[in-house]
Amino acid sequence: MSNSSKTDWSRIDAMADEDIDTSDIPPLDEEFFAKAKLRVPNSKTPIATAIREMTQNSSSLLFDVDDSSNHNVTINWRDDPLNEFDIYAGRYQAAANKLAEELLSHPNFHDIDPCPIVFLYRHAIELYLKAICLKGYKFFQVLGKNLSFNGHGLTEERLFKNHHLPQLLETVKQVTEEMNEDWEFENSDPFENYQDFRAAIEEFEKLDSWSSTFRYPYSNREKTASLQKGFTFDFASFKEKIEFVISVLDGISTQLRIDLDNALEFAYDQQQVEANSNPDFQDATDA
Repeated sequence: MSNSSKTDWSRIDAMADEDIDTSDIPPLDEEFFAKAKLRVPNSKTPIATAIREMTQNSSSLLFDVDDSSNHNVTINWRDDPLNEFDIYAGRYQAAANKLAEELLSHPNFHDIDPCPIVFLYRHAIELYLKAICLKGYKFFQVLGKNLSFNGHGLTEERLFKNHHLPQLLETVKQVTEEMNEDWEFENSDPFENYQDFRAAIEEFEKLDSWSSTFRYPYSNREKTASLQKGFTFDFASFKEKIEFVISVLDGISTQLRIDLDNALEFAYDQQQVEANSNPDFQDATDA
């Protein structure tokens, strides 16, 4: 499983503006702007109207809408939440990255400052694992196979009630085997294979099995401190390794989306072939 880019990013970063070849995108001149037309999207389209009605008809003290603002956000506008787990995972990771980079840019920071960031990374991992399980479930359905989870068939109820990372990873492993993806990592010390990857997931699980260790100083479940006295770790090293873990899961999720689309297309084509070769096929499927 390769996660290394073939792009020479060092050369790209070192380039000045004048080094960039823009011969295929000539500058826009006065003649272009003389003929250009400003096209403003129709704010009365069905989607825009529906969103406006949903937001403006609700009165809220905290989550109000300001038509004059450029900072309004619309969440769940597609109404397809089960296909957005990887999107949420990516945004939690992005938020964690920004906070971590800001924190590490200062020579000194409070010892508690990394806690919310570690939580965000942990949540991103769980979301990615569940995103792969959800897409994997559809993938296996198309292939006519059953995807297991924690010793049972995978269901949404079992998936959403479970927050244990190793159990989620085992189901992800089944999916990658069906995708013919390997777990061999190059130039990714200390990660070389699936065993190393799982060891990292298990270590995180042991420390934070309920996704609460870095949210609360006290564990009501254990009736003790969430972390042992004097718990110390290198936050920069943690960030580097956990970003690799998340990049692997992001890569699997992206490839699975492609494989699922291909499988669905192949299944449809097979159905069309069957329909064309068997006149009674369409009647039977419509019955």
